[in-house]
Amino acid sequence: MERFIRQVFVPWLYIMDELNSKRLPARTLREILTDDMEHDYAGFDHIAWRNAQVQYQVLAGSHLGPRKQMAEFMPFIQQLVNTPPMMQAAADSGLIFDFNNFIETWARLAGYPYKQPFFRQMSDEEKQKRDANSPAAIQQQKLQAASGLQNQKDEAKQRQIASEGLSRAAEKTLQLTLEHTMQPLANEGEVGS
Repeated sequence: MERFIRQVFVPWLYIMDELNSKRLPARTLREILTDDMEHDYAGFDHIAWRNAQVQYQVLAGSHLGPRKQMAEFMPFIQQLVNTPPMMQAAADSGLIFDFNNFIETWARLAGYPYKQPFFRQMSDEEKQKRDANSPAAIQQQKLQAASGLQNQKDEAKQRQIASEGLSRAAEKTLQLTLEHTMQPLANEGEVGS
């Protein structure tokens, strides 16, 4: 950039200044100055202006400082996004990181002013998704799953106890029925002897 300015741009400025001095009519010069400046240049000495020796100095690197600072700041934002407590604090405030904006800002480091915020309000759908994926919601789902599994185990145990009770009752009923059935036969055997 510096080489281009030194070898091309500054010589071009001198050539343009020379052409303006030789070919620009005084009337046009006054109109330009009056349009651009707040003062009235009616008494402007265009001869002195045309004969002036001008030194051009171009500060090409002056705009690079803010871009350099922005470029140095972007990794900090990346670290911020990768920090769970910061992202949780943003989510608790109803904010979400706008990655498209972040990428666009990286692209605009060429010097364009870009004033959109990095965070925007969450939509209702995004809030529901965040709530469903929060550590508390995941823990609640695990507790519900464990509770459901425990309930299934309890129900299976109750069914097992009930079926054992039924089989014992059936066994006892069969035993009593056999005893009552066998008892008259035993009484007849005693009577017959």
